[in-house]
Amino acid sequence: MTTSLFGVTLPNKLEGSNYSTWKIRMKEIFILKKLWGIIFGQEIQPTGLTLIDLRQQEEYDGRNQDALTMIRMLVTDDVLSHVKDA
Repeated sequence: MTTSLFGVTLPNKLEGSNYSTWKIRMKEIFILKKLWGIIFGQEIQPTGLTLIDLRQQEEYDGRNQDALTMIRMLVTDDVLSHVKDA
C-alpha cells in the first residue's frame, strides 16, 4: 500500500504481474466506498425525466466516475491504454 485517495489507502498500481492481489484489494476498496454495485453491474443506471430521476442519475454518474478514476489512477502507464476509454 502506497498512497491515499478518497480517504482510503490504496494498493500498488497494477503492472501486470500483480493482478491477482491488485484485484482483491481493489474489490475491497470498491466495497468500502460503496462502489462495488456499479463495478459489478448490480446497480442499474437510472432513467427517467423527473427531478428525482435526474438527481439519481447525477449521483450515479458521479459514483461511476469515482470508480473509473480509481481504476485509472491505480494502473501503470502501460496498462492505462487498455482502460482509458472505459
